[in-house]
Amino acid sequence: MKILPALPRLYLLVSLLMALHLPGAEPPVAAASPAEIPLWPDGVPNAKTPARGETSNSGNYRNVSNPRLLVYAPPPGTANGTAFVYSPGGGYSQIAGAGPSSITQWMNSLGVTVFVLLYRLEAPDYPAALQDAVQAMRVVRSRSKEFGLDPKRIGAGGGSAGAHLAGSLGAFYNDPVVAKVGGQLEALSAKPDFLILFFPVVTMDVPAAERGSRHALLGPNPPSELVDKMSLEKQVTKDMPPIFLIHTMQDTTAPVENSLLLFSALRKAGASVEMHIFEKGAHSSGLYANFGTTATWPTLAEEWMRAHGWLPDSPTSLMYRGATAVASPAQGQPMLTVPRHYQAPAPAAP
Repeated sequence: MKILPALPRLYLLVSLLMALHLPGAEPPVAAASPAEIPLWPDGVPNAKTPARGETSNSGNYRNVSNPRLLVYAPPPGTANGTAFVYSPGGGYSQIAGAGPSSITQWMNSLGVTVFVLLYRLEAPDYPAALQDAVQAMRVVRSRSKEFGLDPKRIGAGGGSAGAHLAGSLGAFYNDPVVAKVGGQLEALSAKPDFLILFFPVVTMDVPAAERGSRHALLGPNPPSELVDKMSLEKQVTKDMPPIFLIHTMQDTTAPVENSLLLFSALRKAGASVEMHIFEKGAHSSGLYANFGTTATWPTLAEEWMRAHGWLPDSPTSLMYRGATAVASPAQGQPMLTVPRHYQAPAPAAP
């Protein structure tokens, strides 16, 4: 289904609830199958023979052994050259919410081309899934002209375990274990230009670790060196891509300590980071009205992207350059007045 730019933002935000990684979430509308791009046309590195074949149901995938990208383009004439490589979550044991009614609708409404990453699901998943994420960035950059993309505006992100994968990409895009696998694209940069991580799994250290993700990624008894390596808060540097973090206090699956640990490490390293911690909402939730201000995170992320130049200016932006300036009564300083992103309809007449 094509989403027109004029479609009310409330509909777009509510539809995002399907994106975050809720198993079994059904897309609200049918859509044409997206184009697929294989990541490894010359053969998957260190490929394992899967015990079971790949299955998919309503955007949820299991036993993925043929990693690939699903392409969701904005409506014709609205693309702005920015791309987003999206890694859905699922605890590294499934890929959930990879359908067209997820993050793709929101990003497409902003003119962003979305490449949904179907990464390998093995036991354990390291380093296969991360190799796929590195290759995905290189594949998208190598085809930027074909898709009308700016190779310097290609970001990545995800929710839950998908956020851990995207964050790992930001830390290990040049790591020999995952980035030096040969092939024609190895010379291309795999570094994302920005990262958006929501409800992220960050640490592999207990008690804050999401135990299912840890087990699926590292195995039942991982060596301490590997636990440390895949605990993102221990691997950040000032050269990490700019990161936007979203979490809630009520998340009991991947506790908010995950984002707090990552934020603290990024701040200490002098990296670029913005974090929003909300009061309400369980893991991978936050877009229904009963979750209050949590539903505003897509708008905040949009404004962050505009502030960094990854999205063009817009009359609906809080930072719109064409906004009317008015004086602040208290300070006498100019303030900006812009249209609200969403206004509730007026109550019906009695």
